[in-house]
Amino acid sequence: MPSLIQTIDVEIKAKTTTRIIFPFKILKKPSIKVILRPHITKNIFDVVKRSQKELCFISPFITYSPMKNVLNHVQDHVLVKVIAGTKSAYAAVVNASKDSGKKVLIKYRGQVHCKMLTSDNECLISSFNITQAGLEKQAEVGILTNDPNIVSSVKDYFNRFWNSEHEYKEEYYSGKIELDTHTQTVFVSSVTNLPYLIFDLLKQAKKEVMIVSPFLDYEAVKKITDCINRGVQINAIVKVDERAWEEGRSDPWGIDLLVDRCKEVWEKPDLHAKIFIVDNSCAIISSMNITHVGLGSNFEAGLYTKDLDVINALNTFIASLKVKPIDEWKLERKIRTYLEAMRSTEVRFQDEGDRYSDEKELESTCGIKVEIEKDFAYPIHSGYDIKLEPPPRRIRVIRRKIKKSRPADQVFRPKPVDLVVIEDALILGALLCNRHCKLDDLIRIVEEKVSPAFCYFPFKIQFPIGLRGKNWSDSDILRACLKFLSERGRHGIRLIYRKNEVHLEAQEEYVKEFIKKYKSTFSTLKLC
Repeated sequence: MPSLIQTIDVEIKAKTTTRIIFPFKILKKPSIKVILRPHITKNIFDVVKRSQKELCFISPFITYSPMKNVLNHVQDHVLVKVIAGTKSAYAAVVNASKDSGKKVLIKYRGQVHCKMLTSDNECLISSFNITQAGLEKQAEVGILTNDPNIVSSVKDYFNRFWNSEHEYKEEYYSGKIELDTHTQTVFVSSVTNLPYLIFDLLKQAKKEVMIVSPFLDYEAVKKITDCINRGVQINAIVKVDERAWEEGRSDPWGIDLLVDRCKEVWEKPDLHAKIFIVDNSCAIISSMNITHVGLGSNFEAGLYTKDLDVINALNTFIASLKVKPIDEWKLERKIRTYLEAMRSTEVRFQDEGDRYSDEKELESTCGIKVEIEKDFAYPIHSGYDIKLEPPPRRIRVIRRKIKKSRPADQVFRPKPVDLVVIEDALILGALLCNRHCKLDDLIRIVEEKVSPAFCYFPFKIQFPIGLRGKNWSDSDILRACLKFLSERGRHGIRLIYRKNEVHLEAQEEYVKEFIKKYKSTFSTLKLC
């Protein structure tokens, strides 16, 4: 029978052994951090170096030099898979693979616009493409995490587009869901969540919404802003890109609507980040622009988070972008210049090249054939039933004056996008008529005096869809405009319409403010 001293020695040894073994069983906690320039390239290289089995990339735009630099950091035994969103990106990967000596499997998926990198147990979800501009020049944002739930979701999403038979399942996260993961963050995509999740969150906003998007068009912006209650303060950061307007990737009317609806709007020339922050309590970081294709057809992806550290880091990044507020007068002049230029251009459809684009591509296809799988089936897009105007075919704009013999119906005409222009024209017409006139006289004044000074006055209505193709002076259009102006007013000015007569009612300060807003456009009307 062992003595008491021997028994104590055994217990001490057992406890010591336990203390030595236990620390090796502790798993690393999931972490999440915001990636910004100039640390983007370094973080990509770090993820690539740590990978031991497989690396998966999705990027619509890829150029040769950045891709080759990334592949040079890949270990020889690691399998690399790339989904390219454009034909020239596909060609750049092929060339980089040959020159780096690394074997890379590549597939082309034309509608995939998300940007992500996943390794064995990490993923980087971002707004940046694998291009020199994306990694070094533009204002971009990304999220790096080792959260196993997010990594698993990203891999499933990638496999869905790599092999169409792979079934991708994603829980729907409405705006009310409590995120109970360690990082308080989940992966979201256009297959299930992204467009309608944004609508849900905006509808629940109570105080403030921050919108960051480089590319916008009117219908998408209207759809987004209509979700936000009138008492909620909206701030936005956008990119004023006249080239994108000409190519149909964006339009000035979306920015103009934001300026009217938001408290503050800033412009950032090199902006490419896409962020929504609601009440400083939740955020979405993704690849989605506020455009037709972004909401309704491109497959986008990002993260929905309630992590306060992430939101604070995003707010710090956004604060650094608030350098130049949009000048309404300069914006108006740019719109007028853009419209005048478009009236003197020939526009024809682009028969070759990539359809989905949001930045200039620097690499050509170099004669490399891109095999498009005939049996591949895209999943159903969650924004399929948003019912926005179908996206136009991408066009190439050739700047030259149209010959006089050219048929008038082939001349490009910019689409007017709302009744707002007509409503403001009616107010100016009423001011010219000393605030009281008959409706017929108001129509004549608007057509003869106001519309020539207002270079984008819409004689034919394109939007809303129910009014498409009708003349601005049709009774149903005038009735809709006058009803709005009499009930809710615009700029604090009301137009009362009774028995074919129109009366303007407003305080002098509102009238002066309205005239001041349109001073540059309507200086010829001598209302100042």
